[in-house]
Amino acid sequence: MNGVIASLVIRQATVVVEPDLSFLDRRGRAVVVVSGQVLALLAEGPGPSLVGGNPVAVKLEEIEGVSAACPEAPERVVVKPVPLCEHSPCAPLALLLAFAQRIGYFEPFSEHLEVAAKEVVYSNLQKLQTLVAALAVGCPHNVDINHYLAPYPAVARVLGMRRFPDQSQVNRFLRRMEPVNLCQLQLILEILLERFGLWRSLRRVDVDLDTTGLTVTGSQYELARKGYFPGRRGRRGYQLNVAMASETSETLALSLDPGNIPPGERFVDMLYAVMEVVGPGRMGMIRADAAHGTMENLLLLLDLGLDFTIKGRDPRTARNLAHDIPACRWETVDIGAQAADAIPLFLGDYEPVRTVVVKVEDGRRVEHAHIYTTMPEQRYNPAEVVHSYNRRQTIEALIKSDKHGPKVANLRTRSFPGLYAFMYLAAITMNLLVLFQAHVLRGTRLEGLGLPTIINRVMHIAGQVEIKGQKLTIGLPELHAHTRLLLTSPDT
Repeated sequence: MNGVIASLVIRQATVVVEPDLSFLDRRGRAVVVVSGQVLALLAEGPGPSLVGGNPVAVKLEEIEGVSAACPEAPERVVVKPVPLCEHSPCAPLALLLAFAQRIGYFEPFSEHLEVAAKEVVYSNLQKLQTLVAALAVGCPHNVDINHYLAPYPAVARVLGMRRFPDQSQVNRFLRRMEPVNLCQLQLILEILLERFGLWRSLRRVDVDLDTTGLTVTGSQYELARKGYFPGRRGRRGYQLNVAMASETSETLALSLDPGNIPPGERFVDMLYAVMEVVGPGRMGMIRADAAHGTMENLLLLLDLGLDFTIKGRDPRTARNLAHDIPACRWETVDIGAQAADAIPLFLGDYEPVRTVVVKVEDGRRVEHAHIYTTMPEQRYNPAEVVHSYNRRQTIEALIKSDKHGPKVANLRTRSFPGLYAFMYLAAITMNLLVLFQAHVLRGTRLEGLGLPTIINRVMHIAGQVEIKGQKLTIGLPELHAHTRLLLTSPDT
């Protein structure tokens, strides 16, 4: 049925309505939906009733304003379920999973993860792979596995499954996580970074540390506590700490704590976890927000001989420093923002720490902040220091501003080990997407897209997935904007 949507008055046509694909709207009008198009809408009246689960033939003699898919309405429309063995609404997901299989991305899970969950039809590895696939296509909740993945077996065959397990099995898998599994997942994250990490091509690895709060609404979330959640006073939840490689956007380490643990409390643990991955000799600039800008953390970084750019904790200190800076020394950073060097910070026997004060005016009020940095004053002016700090990768890229990405903030279980494990799997999935973008999408205009676009646009191209022997064929709509861009990749 081709053509434009048209408004028609039909007198003689008959539509076969199946119970699961028809309904009565709030005004009692009969609605028939075929492939997302409203084919029949009874103008007024109670409409036909569906009795005994049998199809009901509806005479359209009194239907006004029928929306049809062609100027000439069909004499008879039949809606019925059909097997879609080779079709998927997320066809490029098959390419992502085939890439992961080819490089052996899931092998460390088989070697090191042992979950005390019952295996009947699906192995624990297959349940984990299903969760990774759900994150890669942006399933908001585990129940969406039943709609995005389970009805379409084509992509599941890439992983050797007849079809994806439903969400109930994935939920049980997460609930069976124990503290020992968290140590195993941390080891797996480190192994994957050592084998496949893009950071390995860098001489020095700049690291961004950030903390954000994850709030919950129920009372049954394990270890959820009241704590510091900006804009959500009195809420309960957790504190998530993440360390990311600045240039490659890879997650290098993470931790999840009850909400009453102060933000920045895990700075030392996160710093040493990153050093375990990249090695002390390759540590570059450490950038962190105000939650980490304590004197103890600065002393630790000076002891380790690491470069840093960290926002100071107390804005009152910035205001006091700004009072002593002459007007001629302020440099423009952006519209309404200025920066200047202030009196350096003296800590023990170490060299004075450079301090840059930032002043932001919005017409009604003036806000101050200050940044401690080892960036030499001879090479970098105050504006460049501020720009360097603002380029840091934040968790908001993973959670808050990435609302249309992997939906990590939608917690998938009330078990604390299960939540912690889910965060590890989310980080591992994000790293896989970064790797996929760098290798499979290399040389295409898709290479520069943000992860939310990859997840919600590229992964959601409907198409055909066919496996014959060792050959995987993915058919995509030729008129889709991203299809031609994807076909220019040297790895497809």
